[in-house]
Amino acid sequence: PLQTSPQLPPLQQFGAELYQDVVNFNINNTSEEKVIESNWVSAYKGKVVIRHPFEGLSSMSLGVIFLNRNEEDQKTVKHEYGHCVQLDEVGMLKYLVFVAAPSVKGYWAGLSGPAYYSQPWEYGADMYGGVDRDEGYYEDSSLVNHLMYWDTVKKISFKSPIRKWP
Repeated sequence: PLQTSPQLPPLQQFGAELYQDVVNFNINNTSEEKVIESNWVSAYKGKVVIRHPFEGLSSMSLGVIFLNRNEEDQKTVKHEYGHCVQLDEVGMLKYLVFVAAPSVKGYWAGLSGPAYYSQPWEYGADMYGGVDRDEGYYEDSSLVNHLMYWDTVKKISFKSPIRKWP
C-alpha cells in the first residue's frame, strides 16, 4: 500500500491511494504480489479485485474478488480466483447455491485450515486457482469428494419446463 504522510486528511489519503491503484491497474495482471500491494483496487487474471477494510470479514468472490486489505497471503488471491473460475463454469445461481452458501456456512461454523479447505467447493477453488498447499494438507478423500460433488453440480438443471396456458 501507498506510504504517504500521516498528516494527510483521510479523504486525501484515500484519494492518493486510489489514484495510485488506477495508475497501476492492469486487468491482465498475473502477479499475486501486485494484488497484495494494491490499496483499494487491482485486477488478477481478468478479474477485478476490490480491497475491503472490514475487520473480521474474510475475502470472497462473486465474479469480482473482494479481498480484505489486511490479507497478505498470495494463496488467498489464487483461491479466490479459483472461485471465479467456478462461477464462470456453472453460472451465478449454481455458484450461489453450491459454492457460496456452503462456503459461508463453513466459515461461520468456524472451520479453518484443512477442515475448511478440504470441503469439495473449497478444494475445487484451490485446484482452479493453482494453490499449492503443503503435502498432506487436505483430508485424504478431498480430491474424490470434489470431483463427485462438482460433477453433480454441473449436471443439475434449474431450468423449468415452459408450459402454455390452456
